[in-house]
Amino acid sequence: RTAGRNRCNRGCIMRPLLTDQHESWRQEVRDFLRAELPADKAFNTEFDDAPHQWQYALEFSRKVAAKGWIGLTWPVEYGGAGRTPIDNQIFLEELAAADAPMINSVGIFLAAGTILAAGSEEQKKSLLPAVASMSTLWAEGLTEPEAGSDLGSLRTRAVRDSGDWLITGQKAYTSWGPMSDVLYVAARTGDGDAAGGISIFMVDLRS
Repeated sequence: RTAGRNRCNRGCIMRPLLTDQHESWRQEVRDFLRAELPADKAFNTEFDDAPHQWQYALEFSRKVAAKGWIGLTWPVEYGGAGRTPIDNQIFLEELAAADAPMINSVGIFLAAGTILAAGSEEQKKSLLPAVASMSTLWAEGLTEPEAGSDLGSLRTRAVRDSGDWLITGQKAYTSWGPMSDVLYVAARTGDGDAAGGISIFMVDLRS
């Protein structure tokens, strides 16, 4: 390590230099987890969403949201904290190391990523803060009974009807569907090639 740069021989792995501020942030996250996450409450919600554990996972995740730590890298005006990707990576590393029972990954990563990349300004301002506060929970609606997770074989279709959209199709493996508010639905809206003409919809699960 010289002059603020990593020196790396062929075959080694490059890692960013972490500053004292980064290490202080890591310690802040660890202190929070130590205080709010008893060892007997740690579990991976991606593989275990048993109803008797779900309520605790929801309460814990909302404590994280109350700290302003959901969407760390999102712009402040959309409910984020405007922090750096390294800060976010440190945060995610500590959550994983503690087996923190975070929920709403579909909303935090998949839906929010889509909205940030391609959503309108109105959508960003109205939808992202609800994810950041854990007040809207998202389930995944990509996989289909016959197409599987291959979106090139997607059969669900959405068509315009008097200003509304009519969606026809069937989804399977809707992760966290029974506990969520809305569904992240991929549907075919165009007649292009197999990989094109796909749009994303937010569908109210009470509809």
